[in-house]
Amino acid sequence: MKTKLYFGLDDDEFCYPKQHFLEEMDIDDLTGLEVYEAEREGMSDFFWCKEHSFCAERGMADCGRECNEYEPRNGKSGCCKHHTNQVYGYGKKVIIKKGDHEPTERL
Repeated sequence: MKTKLYFGLDDDEFCYPKQHFLEEMDIDDLTGLEVYEAEREGMSDFFWCKEHSFCAERGMADCGRECNEYEPRNGKSGCCKHHTNQVYGYGKKVIIKKGDHEPTERL
């Protein structure tokens, strides 16, 4: 099962799992936090590196064997296991509350 990801209201580049926001709420002593659900968007000209958390154009020179974290999916050669053609965009706004299993949609 894939981990659901969320964007913070102030962070438009990176999305994180719910646990990240629960930890932020503990630090800031909050009981709830508004976030955006991350929705997957397939893009053919771009890719997402799961290891370094960045989006780039295909064929980028510093991606692949030049990368220290390069690890082929098949264990021999080819596409890195950290490479995905899925990027994430903003979905609906929801509220994460402590103790809730699922975020509630904001109307």
